[in-house]
Amino acid sequence: MSAAHQHEHGGHGGGSTMGMHGMLLFGTETLYLSHLPMFMHPHNFQVILEVALDDAAAAAVRADREAGADLHTFTPDEFPITELDPAGGGPARTVLEGTVWRGHFERGGERLTAATARVRQVVHFQEFDVGATHQPDRDLGYLCFGLPGQLHLAHEITGKPDFDQVLTVALVPGTLTDQAGNPVTILPASQVVRLLVPAYVQEDPSLAGVLSESMADRIVDKLSGKTVKAVLPKPAPRMTTVTADDTIVEVAATMAANRSPLVAVMGRDGLIGVITAPRLLQVALGSH
Repeated sequence: MSAAHQHEHGGHGGGSTMGMHGMLLFGTETLYLSHLPMFMHPHNFQVILEVALDDAAAAAVRADREAGADLHTFTPDEFPITELDPAGGGPARTVLEGTVWRGHFERGGERLTAATARVRQVVHFQEFDVGATHQPDRDLGYLCFGLPGQLHLAHEITGKPDFDQVLTVALVPGTLTDQAGNPVTILPASQVVRLLVPAYVQEDPSLAGVLSESMADRIVDKLSGKTVKAVLPKPAPRMTTVTADDTIVEVAATMAANRSPLVAVMGRDGLIGVITAPRLLQVALGSH
């Protein structure tokens, strides 16, 4: 994980969804806003938006980051947060006017610049029950979103007590880890691609030719907001591992025995990295 932000904050009150809905601003080439939720009305909404800032605000944020700032928040002018609900064809509100802060706006943050945020996509919108409590047998869930090279995970809020967390992640190609960072399985690219293909097309590939471009676009949208757990094959394949001291021949033998295109390299403190089959061949052939 290359960066992490966890946030908590005090209440604002109010009897409708109108309010000052503070947000975390994150992302690099693509920017996102994540509403800072609470288990009280009207802030009991988990909302993640892909946005574009106006040129002046975007330049101010970039310069501030280059100067060392690592946390920015955004306070939009008061508005009903339900206007961001994508149900019914799209959000009613597509522009948020407000202020970008260096640091947390409720914890000594400094005003950086006024900003206009245009909503490019509602990544996630979910109202949660303020009285809900955790189920002890429920696993932690994270929403995965972003672009290759710029992926993020947001903890899915379900019941009290809970926490709001957004992570920027650097993926080790093809691997998934547990909460301790230990590799547990492989997520093949073919499995992700499989989600894009309707079941009837998987059974009869010739039907793919009758899909219109608009239908294809809607199929791609199926991946938006999917959790990593949701796209894992069942049963999940076992993660093949080697140690940092193993030789190239030992790594090749492990790959062959397990028919695995990659192996996780484990050190004393956990995962060091991965070796893919193309990389193994490149090193092996390059040594001759």
